[in-house]
Amino acid sequence: MKYTLLIGVFLNTWGQGYSVTCNHDGELLPNSENCRKYFKCAQGAPSDQSCPGTLIFDPKLRICNWPDSVTCTVDIKPKVPIRSKSEKNDPFDLSDESTTVIDRAKFSSLFHTKDRDFSKLRDRHRNLRNRMRERAKKEKEEEESTQRSRGSSFREDLDEEPVTASSVRNRGSSIFRNSENMFDDDLSLRKRVQIRNRIQIDREEEKVPKITRKPTILEPIKCRANNELHANPQNCRKYFKCTNGLASLQSCPPSLIFDSSLDVCNWPESTECVEDTNSILPEAGSSDKQPPISRKPPKFTSDFIDEDDTPFFNPLPVTQPAAQPAAQPATQPSPSEASVPSEQEALEREELLTNEYPLFKKVKETVRTLDTDEVEKIEPKRKKNPDNVKRVEFILSEDNYEELFPRRHKSYTYTRFIQAIGIFPSVCSYVGREEDSDAICRKTLATMFAHFAQETGNHNPSDKEYDQWRQGLSALREQGCTDTGQGCEYNDNCDDKDSITNKWACGKDRSGKWKKYYGRGAKQLSYNFNYGQFSQAMFGDGRLLLDHPDFVAETWLNMASATWFYATPQPPKPSMLHVIDGTWEPNAEDRKNGIEPGFGATINIINGGLECNTKDGRESNQARNRIEYYKQFAWYLYVDYENEELGCANQQQFSAGGAGALPIYWAKDWAFPYSCRLVSYQTAHSALAPGEYIDCVEENFNVNIR
Repeated sequence: MKYTLLIGVFLNTWGQGYSVTCNHDGELLPNSENCRKYFKCAQGAPSDQSCPGTLIFDPKLRICNWPDSVTCTVDIKPKVPIRSKSEKNDPFDLSDESTTVIDRAKFSSLFHTKDRDFSKLRDRHRNLRNRMRERAKKEKEEEESTQRSRGSSFREDLDEEPVTASSVRNRGSSIFRNSENMFDDDLSLRKRVQIRNRIQIDREEEKVPKITRKPTILEPIKCRANNELHANPQNCRKYFKCTNGLASLQSCPPSLIFDSSLDVCNWPESTECVEDTNSILPEAGSSDKQPPISRKPPKFTSDFIDEDDTPFFNPLPVTQPAAQPAAQPATQPSPSEASVPSEQEALEREELLTNEYPLFKKVKETVRTLDTDEVEKIEPKRKKNPDNVKRVEFILSEDNYEELFPRRHKSYTYTRFIQAIGIFPSVCSYVGREEDSDAICRKTLATMFAHFAQETGNHNPSDKEYDQWRQGLSALREQGCTDTGQGCEYNDNCDDKDSITNKWACGKDRSGKWKKYYGRGAKQLSYNFNYGQFSQAMFGDGRLLLDHPDFVAETWLNMASATWFYATPQPPKPSMLHVIDGTWEPNAEDRKNGIEPGFGATINIINGGLECNTKDGRESNQARNRIEYYKQFAWYLYVDYENEELGCANQQQFSAGGAGALPIYWAKDWAFPYSCRLVSYQTAHSALAPGEYIDCVEENFNVNIR
């Protein structure tokens, strides 16, 4: 899908009511009325230019620079507000009856032409709330019963008020409240002592070790050669890399930890690492880069992998991939052994190979994108919005969105959110019954929002106004990362010469340094290979975001990157969309790994290597956050998670023998000349993108077909 991004450049020969004198062509002059604008001289005349994004013109360096690096006293014209009405201080305050009536009138316009039985819908939601309330009460009683059975007699005297619907402020509040409310001023001294004793007893019963010892002061790292690697005793995911005699802090890719015996980032199950959080690190650099990727291919047989193929999402563990259907020369026409196929012959063979897999067309339909012209037309309450956008508007109005994300960055607008939904017609689509379609969409939104809160939230327990689950979408860029600052490069692999790096070659800045591909947007998209794939999916051109990665933060792409990640499978992982809508069904291999449908599987997809399969069988802190956020959003959106597997503490990672290992990539076919075949491991050529089959043949056989 072609999508053209234009940065407006407004030409004005004579300026804005004041004179500008050009001394030579190419000269850059400040605009005395607007810090974001400047003049560029061409043919003796000045033309009005604008700095990109949030930058302002630096009159000393004659470049567009970061605002905190430039002093500018000109008042920039205020932006037109997104909405005409003023925002409320408390979006949960519905005391104004007149406002409520107006909002209801506005909300009714979201129904469009859908034929819905609202009495049944209200009854279903009421029954769902009652079931969830009863379940919460039952869980509370079971927890108290378990505590009493531990032998603490004084706990029975505690009179804790059960959580009911009346104890929350409105439908957007959760039955799970912060623990800080336990210590209100009116709580008696006796009850405080009881609670403190209860916490102490719980700690003793859980056998929480309390080790007090002096911190270990580590010896300074001695760099003997460039690229020498040293373990980080404080954090298994990090290590030190020597460059020019200095050691800088690095991070392993997602799901991997540093293996000090091999000096590589390895799978957690393939190595052992014990963290010493009390140790004091020696002085070292603070850069946080992606380490060089080991170019040793996984131990597949030669029938399944070319030595140049390397994974570009999360590396596959060293296991034998699921067997692919054997080629059948008798029934399957193949190119001539002596001649290079024509373009038509290559396309016919591509179609024949993809037709062998029943799920291939469904997966391809899942990642299909809407025409750009239609996406640009999407706006709230528009009658001609796509059906999946109307469904989202029906479930979540703009007021609801603002209510759920009161701490969001101003760039995460409701319009951009519904446009991001509209780009992928498969998200919140019609599945045969309106009721089922709404239920899947509600669960989709609750799942996405929970991960938004974890990935981009403030995580501020001191926020007295909004709970942590409502602090999501506050970060546009990875914390502490800028294009001009130190660290956060995520580009150490840009010098590599493998096929994947060549496919998604890194861009360079004006100084000739590699662009930075740190986390940006609602999903915190990272690394050049993800930027390239996302760019290809959105624009049909992988170079655009590789050359301009900050577009993922500054434009509508900040939300679209999240829906792209949600809808796109990453073999051997299924897409989160297929987990939610039931397309993915775990097979024997998945069940052997403990993976079942539910929110827990989506945690495994996002960051299973670090957050799942814990040694003590308890949920990691990150997974616990995601689960709690999901429960909150599920309550708000009427999602029943009663029979859902929410956690992933006992889930191993998705493996090559699982149901998510779909053959959606092209690799060289050693059995046929001038031919590629479908494989379930990740290569540089996606079978879901047009033209990639011919690219695969041309690259592997060094021929020209087009």
